Amino acid sequence: MQPARSVKGGFARLLHMEALTARRLSGTAKSNGGCDACRRLLGVGHRVTRQALRRAFLAAAWKHHPDGLGKGDFAELRRCYELLLDYCETSDSGQDEQTSLDSLDVQEAVQAKRVRAAQRRGPRAAGNTGGARWASARSTGATTLAVSAPDRLEVRVELALTASPLPPFLWATAAAAGHGPWHERPGLSFCGFYYRTVDFNAAPAFAHTKLRFYLFWSRFFSDWKIAGALSEKGATTAFFDGSREDPPWGRAVDGDPKPQQWAVWDTDADSFAKRSVLIRPVARA
Repeated sequence: MQPARSVKGGFARLLHMEALTARRLSGTAKSNGGCDACRRLLGVGHRVTRQALRRAFLAAAWKHHPDGLGKGDFAELRRCYELLLDYCETSDSGQDEQTSLDSLDVQEAVQAKRVRAAQRRGPRAAGNTGGARWASARSTGATTLAVSAPDRLEVRVELALTASPLPPFLWATAAAAGHGPWHERPGLSFCGFYYRTVDFNAAPAFAHTKLRFYLFWSRFFSDWKIAGALSEKGATTAFFDGSREDPPWGRAVDGDPKPQQWAVWDTDADSFAKRSVLIRPVARA
């Protein structure tokens, strides 16, 4: 099931639109003054290095972050950062950071092959491998931290939606038929069950059982996120500020599951909004 088919006008369409927009920016950013406007937003000059640009972005991020002052222009800040990084002229003195980004591209290319292989095996094959066999699927030279990671997770948003008799894990099926909470709130389509796939950034990663969503730790932004691709460059659906050593499901391993505050993309407001998200391990049948 593809998100664009199951949820008419939903968030999945936004993922494709963002990808198309990014490609258009390459040819139009300089001509329409987009670079200058983004430099003003981030407070940097024309010859800023990539390293200094990243520092400026991180310094400004908290002011725009939904968990900070709750401003709605965090998405614009991030868009500008990516535009300046990819399409606008920067100083060549940021060679070290560019080398790091190039290395990241190579790692992601290798990782993408492993992801496709895991997808061909499917969730059942992934679930039957067991924790000991995941070492063979890790990136070369990467060591996954000693994090207790289950084979399956359930992700749900704690919202008072419609009075639906359907449990959360059936909402995707209901949306495909044109009814249910996801039909009214397509931005919640990332909810449901996830199975463990190949490790990413030396940390456990999970793939949605039905739709193209992934839950993983981002080394570039130092947060846990749900995105439309297992990649640092994928369009983000939701994110949670947390270290690699403190995964969002970890707090539910030794006790009752506790909802956490995530920033979730709101399709109506066109910005990230605070949402209570519950992520709990699911015992194998």
